[in-house]
Amino acid sequence: MKEKQLHCHVVKDGWLESNVFVANSLVDLYSACGSLIDAREAFEAIPMEDVISWNSITWVHTENGLLLYALELFARMQFCGKRPSIRFICWVLNLASRTQNIQLGKQIHSYVVKSGFDHGGSVHISLL
Repeated sequence: MKEKQLHCHVVKDGWLESNVFVANSLVDLYSACGSLIDAREAFEAIPMEDVISWNSITWVHTENGLLLYALELFARMQFCGKRPSIRFICWVLNLASRTQNIQLGKQIHSYVVKSGFDHGGSVHISLL
């Protein structure tokens, strides 16, 4: 319940509306606590989501076994013009591995290649 007190303090002091980093931290906090509903509410309260917000809310859904909703969030993220981070890509690949979902792994690998994540030599993700 300490997270709720912190959340109330952040709202009361006006940090939620004025600082996206604080708002993202609330999503991360609830995600780490496994509180899906609170994480979703914190995410929806962010005035302008960024990649960190999207990563956090998607992660909490994957960790709670809600893969289809997490993939729906991924689609919404792209529709909103946000590019996922490497952290997000690694989460989804890890999820595909843990669930032995080779089709998901192939789709994410294809996305990585098509999106240019594998260009420049700094990042290379391979399923083999």
